Amino acid sequence: MDDDVMMARAIPTRHGPPRAHASTNARATNGGTIRAAWTRAVTTCVMLLVAAACGDDGGVAPIQGEIRITPANPTVSITETVRLAASMDGAGAAGRSFHWSSDNDAVASVDATGMVTPHAVGSVRIAASTAGLSAITTVNVSPEHVTEVEVTPATSSMAVGDTIQLAVTTRGESGAELTDRAIQLTSDAPTVVAVIDGLRLVGLAEGSATITATSDGRSSTATVEVSRAGVATVEITPDSLSLGVATTARLGIIVRDRTGELMDPTLVTFASSDSAVATVSGDGVVTAVAPGRAEIVGTAGEVSARVSVEVVREAVGRVTITPTTASIPAGGSTRLTVTVADASGRELTGRQVTWRSTDGSVATVTDSGRVRGIAIGVAVITATVEGVSASAGITVTRARVATVTISPENDTLVVGDSVTLEATLRDASEDPVPGATVAWNSETPSVATVASSGRVLAVAPGTTVVTATSDGVSATATIVVEEAPAEPPPEEPPPEEPPPEEPPPEEPPPEEPPEEPVPGAPSQLVIVSGDNQTGDRNRTLDEKLVVQVVDDAGVPVPGVWVWWWASNGGVVTPDSDTTGADGTVAASWRLGSANGEQSATASYLLLSNITFHAKAEQP
Repeated sequence: MDDDVMMARAIPTRHGPPRAHASTNARATNGGTIRAAWTRAVTTCVMLLVAAACGDDGGVAPIQGEIRITPANPTVSITETVRLAASMDGAGAAGRSFHWSSDNDAVASVDATGMVTPHAVGSVRIAASTAGLSAITTVNVSPEHVTEVEVTPATSSMAVGDTIQLAVTTRGESGAELTDRAIQLTSDAPTVVAVIDGLRLVGLAEGSATITATSDGRSSTATVEVSRAGVATVEITPDSLSLGVATTARLGIIVRDRTGELMDPTLVTFASSDSAVATVSGDGVVTAVAPGRAEIVGTAGEVSARVSVEVVREAVGRVTITPTTASIPAGGSTRLTVTVADASGRELTGRQVTWRSTDGSVATVTDSGRVRGIAIGVAVITATVEGVSASAGITVTRARVATVTISPENDTLVVGDSVTLEATLRDASEDPVPGATVAWNSETPSVATVASSGRVLAVAPGTTVVTATSDGVSATATIVVEEAPAEPPPEEPPPEEPPPEEPPPEEPPPEEPPEEPVPGAPSQLVIVSGDNQTGDRNRTLDEKLVVQVVDDAGVPVPGVWVWWWASNGGVVTPDSDTTGADGTVAASWRLGSANGEQSATASYLLLSNITFHAKAEQP
């Protein structure tokens, strides 16, 4: 007999109701066929119903046969149906019809044709019967089979140390989502991406992994890319800055990931809350623009750090004037420039400068540093910025002569007569040039001579040209000398009288003394006396210190300021004075307390120095 057939046989008796008998060779097979046997009556669950047929004489007609159900003990999903077929062997089996029934319609029902329709997960017994014979088979109803697995997102990325959760959807034969199915995730690179807590993944190392989701034998995959761990901390040093205007400072940048590993500092981008106060470059250099407060923010990913910046106005440390000395003619001008710096020597800009002249009658100065010479002399120009000063020495010389005129331009003299010529000197602005010297010259001194004062003396008949020269500019005058007129004829002599005494011979006119040379601009200091003395400590030297200021020609220059100072605690008195008419100035030197060599310095206009030396001894 076939193993997938359920069979049962019934033998009716004459002396009572039919008794159910199971064939002694009935057995249960792996194929699902169940055969009745006396030793396995319970498990086969064969029910035999025998219907007796009675004749006129009350006899019963015997019926024998076996019912087979195929397929035997099938398993179907809740979405499937299965059709059972029943057949019978034996006497009287031909043409029989079968009655189908279910012992639990809530799990599965069966129609008259043997079609089983599941309704719920479970097991149900289906019976087929005819002519008092029955056979039973068990139908197992399983949950809906998974036909589709979907993983979302299909591609995802994460950083080392991050975790993500995948969404896995399972669908059955009906297309409906199945929410009660077990899902297993596996990684083909567990050292890169590991599965934790069911559907959660953790990134362990940079790389890529394929994640497979499996349910009921169905699978789907997703790809996960793991990048280096993201930024966890950003540290910027220092956390606060105080800068002077126009100064800069570079920020220190430390970026770490969540594992503590250092990351590229260029990941940080910078911004200033107020670029009118302070700006910041892409690599973290802060530049102070104007006094005030600003905040610098450095950001990498979603992590930020902040630096507070205070911009202050830096104090002036040094003021420098250029040039430190200048010589200008009266009426001329020059411009002085000022450089302002802080204590470290860094140049400061935008500071207010106050200018002052020690002698406005000699030289004046404007707010822009333009110095104008007024009269011959020396003045010190001082520039002051926020209490810090610097000075420049200005020497005003006479203006250069631009034109010379002589009056009179022509004159006629007789031998023995004289005339004084006047030379008028003017500068380029046609202003008189006081203090300029004039050199006089006669082209023909045998006709007429000229003194340094311009006085012309007629010597002999003729013509000469007298020239007046100053600063290389000249003018001329023409002098004509004539004979003295002839004396009238003598008158009749009066009565003889004693002859008059002869007058003494006429003395020649006295020669004029040579003019004193006019000093030019001061050029150098010269020691006159007082150098290399020896004296007691803390006492004044016997001989005064004397210096002389001279010009380039060695001519003494009066009215020049000279300053004095001493080393080793010594004192020079007075500490400043002006040169006299001979260009000299003197001072007393009180030695300091140290034994040995000491020095004192003289300086004119604080520009040119000369040093005296002395030896101090124990008294």
